[in-house]
Amino acid sequence: MGSAPCGGEGGMSIPLPLTDAPVAGLAGGIRFRHWALVVLLALGTLNALDGMVMAALITPVKAALGLSDQAIGVVVSVTTLAGIVGAPLFGVLAGRVARRTLLAVAAVIWSLTSAGAALADGVLALLLWRGLTGFATAAYHALVPGWLADLYDSRGRSVVFSLFMLRNKVGSALAFGLGAALAAHYDWHVAFLATGLPGVILALAVLTLREPKPGEADGVKVAARAPTLREQARILKIGAFKVHLVALVFFYAGVTTAQLWFPAYLHRVYGISNQAAAGYLSIVMMATLPVGVVGGWLTGKYLVPRATGVAASLAISSGLAAVLFVGAFATRSLPLAQALAAAAIVAFGATAGSLTLLAVETVPPAARSFAGSLAALISTGISGGVAPWLLGVLSDRYGLPTAIYLGPACYALAALVWGWAVLRGVSSKAISYQGVPS
Repeated sequence: MGSAPCGGEGGMSIPLPLTDAPVAGLAGGIRFRHWALVVLLALGTLNALDGMVMAALITPVKAALGLSDQAIGVVVSVTTLAGIVGAPLFGVLAGRVARRTLLAVAAVIWSLTSAGAALADGVLALLLWRGLTGFATAAYHALVPGWLADLYDSRGRSVVFSLFMLRNKVGSALAFGLGAALAAHYDWHVAFLATGLPGVILALAVLTLREPKPGEADGVKVAARAPTLREQARILKIGAFKVHLVALVFFYAGVTTAQLWFPAYLHRVYGISNQAAAGYLSIVMMATLPVGVVGGWLTGKYLVPRATGVAASLAISSGLAAVLFVGAFATRSLPLAQALAAAAIVAFGATAGSLTLLAVETVPPAARSFAGSLAALISTGISGGVAPWLLGVLSDRYGLPTAIYLGPACYALAALVWGWAVLRGVSSKAISYQGVPS
């Protein structure tokens, strides 16, 4: 038995249980890996669809249930806060129960509860259904990043995690396009039902997958004994991981405000229908899909080998997104607003794969599931729990055209944190592992 040091700031070692034994390769070969990737990304697309469909239905649900913007913001925030409860729970369970079993069960739950929102007849019922959805969807963010990292080695991870973020874009595009279209042609009840139920089928497909062992793709063998919670929590001593988490809080606050509320913004400011506003955002997301793949390939080829390359790219893309979104909200020309918003989505989409890449690359293999759940807990949890509620409060008081500037402000803060990391030389390189005697 040995332990692997994880280099943090100043040569700090973070011991986690590993053995020195090298692993020849992934059992099952390339076909097993690619099939697992397809199933996990397809499930992730539905995960994003169920998580974002509420954004496409803000206008019809608000009108049907007589809700204020603050009430809508509370529903979105409660959904995210429920994920705060779910993420660490699934992260801890991942060391004791098969990840595929946990993921399949969670997928059934979030699919049924997302569809169940169709039964809501008031804000309390909507809070219940969306809260349960948020709790269960957290399993995907807690379990899948580590699973993917165990499927592919460091050379392939940048592209894989670009695809991982791409499924978020596809799912969000489907949520805006399909959700708004179903609400317009039928009603919002049908939209919740139609987007929620398909996940049950993919949950069954997850059970067909062979789960890789932690560290398998890196050529190291993690001890059979699962790391204790105290051992895994030592990743919080890793400087790069901590800085990245802070930046993620601000980044996802930007996503849950500027992007989530954009269809409602277009509807109120320019008077276009909810379907047209959400449909525009759906088209933009689908049209810009290649950007993420190309960005992931370039990141893996040119930036990952550089100590602060990934953090620098995130600082630039987030800062550019902030500037472009400010322009989109400042103009009163609809075509210009749409063009600038599309450019902003392209800007942060080019490096979106690096968001998850850093979370799993800066920790040892045995802690990847815990790191993924912690990243979801701290970043999307705090940002998604506070930012939508705050925007709703500001919108009711000052109007949505003013409140929506909260989004680009958060993108700018994320850019500043990543920029600080670059200036301070905080390494974003993948950690190397060496066995040391216990």
